[in-house]
Amino acid sequence: MEKKKIYIIGGCRGCGATFVAAGLAFAMGRRPEGEKKGIAYLEGVSHDDGPGGSGHSLPYYELSLDRHISAGRFSDMFAVKREGKDPSNRLNLYGNVNWAVRTDMSPAGVFLSPEDVAGRFVLWDSPGASGAAYEPDLVIFVFDVLPSRVVASVPQKEICRKRFGNRMLWVMNRVMDKPYEKAARQAERYLGIRADYCIENEPFENILSSELCLQPFHKVNGLQAGNTGNMGPANMDIFDSMAEHILGLY
Repeated sequence: MEKKKIYIIGGCRGCGATFVAAGLAFAMGRRPEGEKKGIAYLEGVSHDDGPGGSGHSLPYYELSLDRHISAGRFSDMFAVKREGKDPSNRLNLYGNVNWAVRTDMSPAGVFLSPEDVAGRFVLWDSPGASGAAYEPDLVIFVFDVLPSRVVASVPQKEICRKRFGNRMLWVMNRVMDKPYEKAARQAERYLGIRADYCIENEPFENILSSELCLQPFHKVNGLQAGNTGNMGPANMDIFDSMAEHILGLY
C-alpha cells in the first residue's frame, strides 16, 4: 500500500514543529483507523547532532521513550541503516506509533527517508533538504505567535507556499487568551495566512512535570487531559480533530 508522506515544517527554530508532530502522531495512533493503517514518526535533520551540533533536544528523551520502550526492544534505525541493513523491518512501537528516533548514541550524518520506516502514514518531522527528494501528500506548517518568530518564519512560509500550494495545513502554536489574543491575529496578518488549527499555549510547569514523571506530555496515561503532566483538554481535542481530518483524506 502506498505510503502517505506528511511533512511537519516549522517556520523557524523553536516554533514547535516537534511538539505538533508528536501530538499528531499520538492522536492518529489513538484512532482505530490509525492503528489499523499504521502510523510512524520520522525524526528529521534538524535534530541531527553532527559536526557543530544542532543543539536540539531529542524526542527519544522528550517523550520518555527510553522508559517506555525497553533497551532490549528498541531499535536504532539510524544505526541499522549505517550498517547497510533495512530499517523498515524494525519497529519501535509505543502508543500505536512506530518511532524512528535518534538517541545520544545514534550515528551523526545518517538520515532516514519515509521508505526506510514501517507505517503507511509517515509523519516526517523537519525533513530539511532531504525532503526535496520526495513529494509529500500533505505539509503541516507550524508557526509561533511570538513576533520575532513570526518575522523569522516569512522565508520558510514563502518557500512552502510556492512549492506545495494547496497541499498545506497551517498550524499556529502557543495561542494565548487575553490580553495576548491579539498576537494571533497579528501573526496571521503579517504572514498573510489563516490558521487551520490553533494550539493553545501549554504551561511550562506541566511539560516539566511530564518529563520528571517520565510520561509523554502528549499521551494521556490513565489521567484526564489537563491534569498536571498532561496536555490540556482543548489541545487534546485539536489534535484529535486534526488526526480525524488527515486520516479521512486517504
